Amino acid sequence: MTLCSLPFLAQLGDFSVHSEMADLLAGDQRSLSSFEDADGQLANTLGDDSVAVMISLRTDDVFAPQAISDIQSITNALMENTNFFHTFSLASPEVKPQFVVDWNQVQMVLGQRLKALGLTNNHVVNLTELKVKLGKLVKGSLEHGPRLIEASGKVQSPNIGIVQKGLLKADILRRQAIIALDVLSLANAVQLEWGKLTHDFQIPIKPLVPVIEAYLSADDNATRKAIYDLERKAHVELHEIQRALMQQPGGDVVQFGLGSIFQRSSAEMSPEERNATKHWTVNYPFFRNLIVDTAGQHAMIFAFANIPRGAREDKSAFCRDVNRRLQPFRDRGLDIRLLSFPHGEVETMTYLETDIGRMLPAMSAVLLVVLLAAFRFSPALVCFVLLMQVIGVALALGLVPALGFRINPFTIPLFPLLTGIHLTLLIHIGTAFQAARRAGMDVELAMSAMLGQVFKACAFAALTTTVGLLALSFSEVRPTAVFGQLGACGIVTMFVLSFGPGMALLRVLGRLTAAGDPREQGSKATWPATLVDGVLRRRSMILSAAILVIVAVCFGWSWVRTDIRIVEFLNPQSETRQALEELDQAYGGVNFAKLEIDTGKTSGVRRTEFFRFINDLQVFAEKQEGVSMVYSVGSLLRAADQVLQENFWHLPSMIAPRARATMMIDQFERPEIRHQLPLLDSLYDREMRKAWLVLRTRDLPSGQYIKLLNAVEAEAKRIQPAGFNISMKGAIQQIQKADRQIVDSQRKSAMWTVGIIGILLAILWRSIGLALLALAANTIPVGLVVAVQGFSGVPLNSITIMVTAIAFGIAMDDTIHFITHWRDECRRGVSAREAVLNTLRVKGRPIVCTTIIL
Repeated sequence: MTLCSLPFLAQLGDFSVHSEMADLLAGDQRSLSSFEDADGQLANTLGDDSVAVMISLRTDDVFAPQAISDIQSITNALMENTNFFHTFSLASPEVKPQFVVDWNQVQMVLGQRLKALGLTNNHVVNLTELKVKLGKLVKGSLEHGPRLIEASGKVQSPNIGIVQKGLLKADILRRQAIIALDVLSLANAVQLEWGKLTHDFQIPIKPLVPVIEAYLSADDNATRKAIYDLERKAHVELHEIQRALMQQPGGDVVQFGLGSIFQRSSAEMSPEERNATKHWTVNYPFFRNLIVDTAGQHAMIFAFANIPRGAREDKSAFCRDVNRRLQPFRDRGLDIRLLSFPHGEVETMTYLETDIGRMLPAMSAVLLVVLLAAFRFSPALVCFVLLMQVIGVALALGLVPALGFRINPFTIPLFPLLTGIHLTLLIHIGTAFQAARRAGMDVELAMSAMLGQVFKACAFAALTTTVGLLALSFSEVRPTAVFGQLGACGIVTMFVLSFGPGMALLRVLGRLTAAGDPREQGSKATWPATLVDGVLRRRSMILSAAILVIVAVCFGWSWVRTDIRIVEFLNPQSETRQALEELDQAYGGVNFAKLEIDTGKTSGVRRTEFFRFINDLQVFAEKQEGVSMVYSVGSLLRAADQVLQENFWHLPSMIAPRARATMMIDQFERPEIRHQLPLLDSLYDREMRKAWLVLRTRDLPSGQYIKLLNAVEAEAKRIQPAGFNISMKGAIQQIQKADRQIVDSQRKSAMWTVGIIGILLAILWRSIGLALLALAANTIPVGLVVAVQGFSGVPLNSITIMVTAIAFGIAMDDTIHFITHWRDECRRGVSAREAVLNTLRVKGRPIVCTTIIL
C-alpha cells in the first residue's frame, strides 16, 4: 500500500504531528440518471480503461511468514495476466514510505553558514613560531648570558682602564639588547596568539552574554527579553539554513521513496520484530483498513488492470482468467474474497441471463396454456395474441432509441407494464370476437360486435393510463420523467397497433375461427349468479374484511423501509455481495464518497488557505456519525510528515512546516513515484487545481448516508474560501441519491396520478361515485401489497415502487373494462344485478386470464 492508496471505490487519519505542521497542513448534486453514461461511471476509477481488483486474504496472522509468502504468490499469479500493470500489498517491495537525506549537501550548507558567521576561523596556536622564538631566546641567553655575567664582573674591577671599561659597558649593553629583543619578540608572539584565541572564543558565546548578564543582574524582564532575542536569532539562522538547503543544486536534499514494510525476509525476523512491524503497519493511517485490518487478520491485495471499456466479452474473459488464477489457492484452503466492478457486472449479467433462460420458457408455457383456456383452444386467436405481443415488444424496444433514451434499470420495468396492458387489450378483443363468432356471426359482423363491446372500454383504459404516465413526465427526477414519457408513447403505440394493424390481422385469422350456432347461446353460464349471490349474502363479512385490510394497510405502510443499501440490489448468494459484506465488517467500511473541491486556480491545492480549509473540513467530517475514516491531501502530507519525523527527528527543527509540505508535494509529482502511487489522482489532480475529500463509511442505510454527505457538503460550502467550488461526487452516493429522489418523486406523483385518473374517469363515466369506486377497488389491494412489503422487510426503492405502479396500472385497466361494460348494460335498462351478471359473463374470463398470466 502507498501513502495515498485508496481502494476504488474511490476511489481511496488522525495523526500526532508538530503543531506548526498541523496548522499548515491543516455543485451541484446530480442523480445517477443525469449521467449520459451512468454504468460507465461505475466501471472504472483510474482512467477510461483501468479497473481495480481487490483480493482479500483472511488468516490468523497476515504477518506470519507463510501468509506473506501466500500474498506474494497470489500477486505473482495475477501479474502473469498481461492486463495487470501494478499491484501493491503487504508483500510489495515498494510500498512503505521512506525518506533519504543527502548528508553531503547538508554538511556543505552548514559549512557555508559557519563561514558566513565567522565560525570557521577558529584560531589554532602557532606553536612552531613560538618554539622558534623561544629557542632563539634560549640560544641567545646561553650565548650571551655567561659573557654578560663575566663582563659585568670585569667592569666593576678597579684594575681596568677607562677605555677598556667603556668597551665592556658597550658590550654589556649590546648583549642585553639582543636578549631583550628575543624576549620582546617571544612576548609579542605569545600576546598575539592569546588575543586571537580570546577573540575566537568570544564569537560563539557572544550571543549568550546578554542572557548571562541579565541572569546575573537578577532582572527577570531583561532575562526574558534576552532569551527571546536569542530565540529570534536562532530562528533567523534556521531559516537561512533552510533556504540554502532548498537552493542547493544537484537534486533535493530530502528524497522520498518507497521500500518494503519488512526490514528483511519475514521468515528471518524474530517474533518481536514482526510484532513491531505489525504494530506500526496496523496503526499507520494509510495502511490501516486498506492493506491490512486493525486485527492483522485480513490482508488486501490491490491489482490494477487495463481492460477495454464496454467490451463485455473482454470483461468476461478477464474475470474468468482471474478466477482461474485464484482457484489453486482456494483449493489449498485459503480464505479469499474477490471484489471488482468487472466481476460484479459479469456476475450480475450471468444471474440475469440465467433468470431469463429459466423464466422465459416457463412464462411462455403459462401464457400458452392460459391463452388456450381463454380462447377455448382456438389456435387462430392464440396466434393472434402471440404475434401482436411480439410486434408490440419490438415496437416498445424501438421507441427507446427513437426518442433519444436508453434502456437502464429504471426503464426496464416499463416493458412488463406495456406488455401487460397490451395483453389485456388483446385478450378482451379476442374473447369478444370469439363470443361474437360463436354466436353465429360472420367475420365482419363479429368484428363490428367486438368493437362495439370493447373499443370504448379499451380507449378509456388507454386514455387514463396515458394521462397517468404523462403526469410522471413532469417529475423533476429524470428516470421518473423518462418512465412517464416512454410509457405514454408506448401505451398510444400499443393501442394504435391493436386497433389498426391488429384488426387486419384478426380479420385474416378470424376466418380460421369456427363459427357457432346461435341457438346454442340460449344457455348462459351460472357461475356469475352464484358468485354475485354469494357476495351479497356475505357482504357484511366482506365489508368487515375490507375494513381490516384498510387497517392493516395503514399499519403496514408505517413499516415500509425506504432506506436502501447498495448491496440489497445484489442477490444474497452473490459472491460480490458476500465479499462486500465481509469486507465492510473487516476493513471498517466499503462505501467511499468524494467531495470535490475546485480551488479555481492551477496549483491552488498548494495554497495555505486550501490546507487550512481541508483540515478544518476533515476535522468536521471525522466527527460525523457513521464515518470510519477520512482521506485528503492534508492527511496524506501529515502521514508523510509522520514518517519523516520518525526517520529524522531533528529535521523538522531545520525545515519549516510549509517548506516540508512543498517538498513532499514535489516528491509525489516525480514520475517514478506517480507510477507507484496510481491513486494519487483520487486526492488531487495533476494541475493541482482540484482536490477531493474522501469519506469512508460502513454500509449505511441510504437515508443516513445521504444525510451524512449533505452535512459534510453543507459545512464545506459554509467555510469555503472565496473562489472555491464544492460538489459531492461518486457513483455510490449518486445511486443512493438517485434512488431516494426516484422513490420520493414516485410517492409524490402517485397522488397526482391517482387524482388525475379519478377526475378523468369521472368525466368519462359522468359519475364521481363510479370513479371513486374504481380507485378504491384498486388502491386497497395495491396498498395491501405495499403493506406486506413493509411487514416482510422488502425495501421500497426505485425498482420495487415501479412494480407497485405496474400492478396499479394493469388493475385499473381491468376495472375500467368491467365498470364501462356494466355502465353500458345499465344504460340499456338492465337492472344493476343483471348488469353485473352480464358483465361477469363477458369480462370475467379475460380479466381472470390476464390476471393469471401477469
